Amino acid sequence: MSNISPEVQALFDKHELSGDRQLDFDELYNLITKVDSTITEDTLQDLMDSFDTNYNDKLSLSEFSHLHEMVVERKKEREAKA
Repeated sequence: MSNISPEVQALFDKHELSGDRQLDFDELYNLITKVDSTITEDTLQDLMDSFDTNYNDKLSLSEFSHLHEMVVERKKEREAKA
């Protein structure tokens, strides 16, 4: 099992409001737009589809951790070019 950082765990816990220990699209959108305000709903849906490895239209903590890492890297690369 991959190591989940305390920061990622805290983000997940703060935004996972339904109690099912998974992020649905709305929960994910509210969270990710705080990390990267430039991401669109369409882009996020594509990312969610890519990282949702069990195809249940929700992200587990592990799935979210991988998506979060990619979004943070994308933001860093964009800022480095600016």
